[in-house]
Amino acid sequence: MSEKIPLIDMSDIHVRLLVEQALRHGSITMDDLNSVLPPTETDPASIDALLDWFDRRNVSIVERLE
Repeated sequence: MSEKIPLIDMSDIHVRLLVEQALRHGSITMDDLNSVLPPTETDPASIDALLDWFDRRNVSIVERLE
């Protein structure tokens, strides 16, 4: 996976695996998403871009996986 995802460092293997799993399953938890975001990132436009990226790929952001 070589495309750019807003706010997420895809060079980290753990991040890459988490994103690939989200794309396969169609969902990602908010906790998992927060775990890969930079700790100082609070820019609403950047966060909206990230959520939009997942939404365009039909990945739901959920409280917990069922």
